[in-house]
Order: sequence, then C-alpha cells, then structure tokens
Amino acid sequence: MRRASRSSESPLGGPVHIGAPLDAALGQAAQATQAQCPHYRWLGAVPHAQTLQRIQRAHLLVHCSRMEGGAHVLMEAVCSGTPVLASRIPGNVGMLGEDYAGYFEPGHAQGLADLLRRCRDDAQWLAHLKAQCVLRAPLFALRAARANAALEGRDRVSDDDLETAARLVLAPRATVFPQQPEDPPGPDEQTSEPEAQSQDTDT
Repeated sequence: MRRASRSSESPLGGPVHIGAPLDAALGQAAQATQAQCPHYRWLGAVPHAQTLQRIQRAHLLVHCSRMEGGAHVLMEAVCSGTPVLASRIPGNVGMLGEDYAGYFEPGHAQGLADLLRRCRDDAQWLAHLKAQCVLRAPLFALRAARANAALEGRDRVSDDDLETAARLVLAPRATVFPQQPEDPPGPDEQTSEPEAQSQDTDT
C-alpha cells in the first residue's frame, strides 16, 4: 500500500491505512510515507468497531497480504457491501473466488496503483467489483454455519447453526452507521475521500 501510494498522484482520492505495524521499522516506514505522500494516511491500530464503521463507509478496501489464510477483514468488507482489491494469494482467492476481478500480484505496487486508478476512473468497473462481492456474502454465511456445526462435533448443519451464521455474517449488511465527519486534520495531515482501507503494514 505504501509503495502504491507513491506510484500514483492520488489513487481513489487517497487511502486511509489501518493496522498496527508488525515491527517498529514498518511503523517508521508508514510514518515516512505519510510525510512524503499527503494523500496517504496511516492511522495505526484502531478499535474494531471504528474499523468496521470505516469499512462500511469506504468506497473500497485494499488487502495487501503476501501470505495469510482467510482474512476476517475480507468477510467484513464483503458483508458490508464494500468492494475489495486483494493480493492474489491462496487465502484471498479461496474467499473471493478464482474469477474475482480485483486481484493484483503480491508485492506488485504498480499493479495495485493501476487498479486504484481504474476504480477511481471507471465507475462501471467498481460497480462490477461490488456486485461480485455481493454474491460472496451468502457463501460466507454457509461456511460459517458449517464451521459452527463442526465446532460442536456435528456433520450436519442445524437451524441454530444457520441462525448463528446469519447473525455473525449477514447482520452487518443490514447495519447502517450514520455518516460522521472525519476528525479535523492536524497541521501535517490531509483528509481525503473516498477512503481505501488496508489491514497490513508489511507491503
């Protein structure tokens, strides 16, 4: 995300980067990028409820992991109706599907920057990504129901499993947070809309 921010004058109005650094060096690199790229903001660790609100208000979520299983943040974005750009790694492909249009190669900053520009400039393509994500939400609910049954040692999904899955996976789609103004920018900070979210500080 940091390198993609440097590769574009203003990708999608400016990304907002959320996530604690994996080590001190990565945190320093994020701060340096913020100083060099006025349209990039790194917020560091943010409480989950606030992160979810930002995901729901965002036009786009960016997930830059190089190696990870099924990331919970992808499910939260998809179930919030927020389209996703994601690195093409097995965990992301397993959640979004082989034919999902919003992949970039892991570590390929220019590829991500190109997709961000396309999202900014091509409303029809951004709507296509959103439509693809909408179709994934029911599949996430089914997986959650099966997982809940497995945790209780059962092979068959019960009504209780489906109810639990609907509460955990589909309920966020019906939750609408009121629009809140962004915090006033500090002297060295520039607010930017629309927001793009990312959970990783290692790319």
